Order: sequence, then structure tokens, then C-alpha cells
Amino acid sequence: MEMIQNNNNKTPRYQRTSGIMAAVILIVVGLLFLGGNLGYIDTRTFRIFVSWQMLLIVLGAWSVIRRHYAGGLVLLAVGIFFIIPRIAGITAFHGGWVRTYWPVLLIAIGVILIVRKMLPKNNRRHHRGHDFKQMNQSDNGFLRSDNMLGSVKHIILDPVFKGACIKNSFAGTIIDFRGTKLDAAETFIDVDCLFGGIEIHAPSTWHIVSELRPMFGGYNDKRFKENVDVDYNHKLVIRGSLTFSGLEVKN
Repeated sequence: MEMIQNNNNKTPRYQRTSGIMAAVILIVVGLLFLGGNLGYIDTRTFRIFVSWQMLLIVLGAWSVIRRHYAGGLVLLAVGIFFIIPRIAGITAFHGGWVRTYWPVLLIAIGVILIVRKMLPKNNRRHHRGHDFKQMNQSDNGFLRSDNMLGSVKHIILDPVFKGACIKNSFAGTIIDFRGTKLDAAETFIDVDCLFGGIEIHAPSTWHIVSELRPMFGGYNDKRFKENVDVDYNHKLVIRGSLTFSGLEVKN
């Protein structure tokens, strides 16, 4: 999902959507358990819907909706492949399903990666499969990073940092702000991270506030701040979603 810079207190649309989807998933899971406990859902059906295979399918569908296409389709392919025996009443390993058809899963993942490779690139940079370093990849102080299946490091050298949109899936992103400064009262970093990690290097004097909404993820500020005069006149706000991901702030 495309993230747009928004320098006011209004919650971004993608962030509200992620929160609603998380709430819907919790409601559905609660209804399934309640139906199973009350006997309205039989055991076989319950084990189909409450399973690691269905979790992969839900995460894959969510990823595709948020435009993490390659990673989402891979999760869907794996989840659907392993849930077919449950739906058909086949014992996956003893019935020979996996032993016979596991190459189909490899073919499906290969096709997904080939199709993604052949799709035309947009005007944003994608980094995958290798380490990439560019000294100053921001545009007039604003950084856009779209990283999938790889690792990337951004070193911001603009005199003033004005904000960022960071999209990271199945990957690692490092951003170094130690060569720039904040000028506005509030500067925003919008994050959409799925199965990945983001590492931010910032001066100890920066006042950083997290408005992240983690789902099976976490945020940690590890900067050494003893005997440091923090600049409370300029605030860096990190907001967005961390799904099975982590974000760390370091010196």
C-alpha cells in the first residue's frame, strides 16, 4: 500500500486499515473458538480453520492486499498446498500427498518469482537479493524506500531531514540519520514492515516518539542517552505497522 507523507496528527489511511483488519481477524478467531467450544463447529472443520496453514493463507492475503505481492503469493501458495489434504480428508504424509506433489509447490514459487522479475518497475527503487548502499538517496530531504527480499542501507546527508516512507517485506533496511538534522516541530516516518527488520541510527539528542502498531512485532530504542541534552523542540515520530517484524533505534 502506498504511504503518503502526512505532517499532521491525522492517522494515515493505511494505518487505520491495518488496525481494522487486525481487529476483524481477532473477532473471526474468537468466533471460531466460541463455535468450537459450544459444539456448533465440528472438530474437523475447526482444525482446518484454526491451523498454521490457514494462518499462512490469511497472512498471504493480507500481504497481497497491502501490495507485498511476491511475499504474499508465496505465503498463499505454501498455505494452500498444505491445507488441501486437510480439506480433502487426506493424511498429508501417510497418504502420499506431500511426497507426490511437493514439486508443484516449487514450481508455483518459481513462477511467482519469474513473473515478479518480468513486471515493469515503477519509479521507486526496489532492493532484493543483495546488499546495496547509496550515500544519499533522499529527495530534497524526503526518503522513499521499498525493499523486498534483500537488504538496503540509506545514509541521509541532506542538511534537513523532512520525512520518510519505508516499505519493508521479508527484508532488512538500515537508515542512518547521523549526518542530517531536524528542522520542523514534527517530522514523520511512515513504516509498513512485514516479516522484516528496520534499524535506525539517530543522534542521542533527537526526541523520537513511537506511534507504531505492532502485530507480533516490537519497537526498541537502544540509544545511549545518559547526560544528553535532548532537543524536545523537534520531534521525530515513527508510525505505521510492524507485522512479525522489529524496529530498533540505535546511536
